[in-house]
Amino acid sequence: MTRIEELEQGFGEHPFSRLLGAKLERLETGFAVVSAKVTHEMLITQGMVQGGVSFSIADFAGVYAAMSRISAGHTPLANVHGDYYGPFRIDEVILARADVVAIDKKSLHVIVEVFCGSEKRAHFTLRFAKPKE
Repeated sequence: MTRIEELEQGFGEHPFSRLLGAKLERLETGFAVVSAKVTHEMLITQGMVQGGVSFSIADFAGVYAAMSRISAGHTPLANVHGDYYGPFRIDEVILARADVVAIDKKSLHVIVEVFCGSEKRAHFTLRFAKPKE
């Protein structure tokens, strides 16, 4: 089984991804797309999605893109910076696209852009720690 196949198979086993209704739409070496449809349970005031929900979808995309670049194991989140441009609302689809943009001795650097359709709603830079080999 390849690393990509292993990751694809394991995605649906995460209790949190199931709770969010997250789907691994696409996975290639260094690239991942994860989506989730907004449900009533994700909402806060004025019908907006709590920001942590959209970040969680971005984090799933980012970590899967990062893990596709290592031979085995998990790569924990070490640092994040994000900008939100607009909220998600009920029945919209959160779509996070992640690209590994750099790898150094200790970490993998990933850019994640979060969309609703063609409209960008958030941008995150994530740094994941490389596991010891």
